[in-house]
Amino acid sequence: YNHHKLKKELTEDELRTLDSRGQWHLYDELVRIPLIFSGFGTSTKKISRQVRQIDIFPTIVDILGIPNLQANVDGTNLSPVIEGKPTDELSAYIETGSRDPKKLGNVIGIRTSQYKYLRSRNDPKDNVSLFDLKSDPYERTNIAESKPDLVQEMESLLHEIRKDSLKEELSEIDDDETKKIQEELKKLGYL
Repeated sequence: YNHHKLKKELTEDELRTLDSRGQWHLYDELVRIPLIFSGFGTSTKKISRQVRQIDIFPTIVDILGIPNLQANVDGTNLSPVIEGKPTDELSAYIETGSRDPKKLGNVIGIRTSQYKYLRSRNDPKDNVSLFDLKSDPYERTNIAESKPDLVQEMESLLHEIRKDSLKEELSEIDDDETKKIQEELKKLGYL
């Protein structure tokens, strides 16, 4: 697309900047990325359903045929999905990042193929958002207040996913490690 043509077709709200998106929002253009498996023995197939990053490693382990490793890793093997077998969709945990390696992001949430639920990391009642991705793909209308039962269901999913996670305290990172992390982030274009 021509940049000028794109500007005429989209509102300023739709042309969100990375800085404004990355701290308090998890718009789909930040969390939806393509996953491509390619190589000998793989067929050409497009799968449109939601999968999670945590499921990549168990899938590779299965494809490579490494025995006895599946039980020791997080995530779910996607091979049945790739083979077209019916499987239950799993909710994806999403969170904002932080430019400061010593801090966690501000927002956490859950994404399903139908809904996206977001809230403050530190307070489950703060900055609560719920979007119906089917009827509102640009995430313009927060339906959290009109769907309290669905908000509670999504909060329960979020709690279930996070219950086994490590305590949310970052270990003390010394200044040298912080500088190294920041340099790597600069090389990747994040800072």
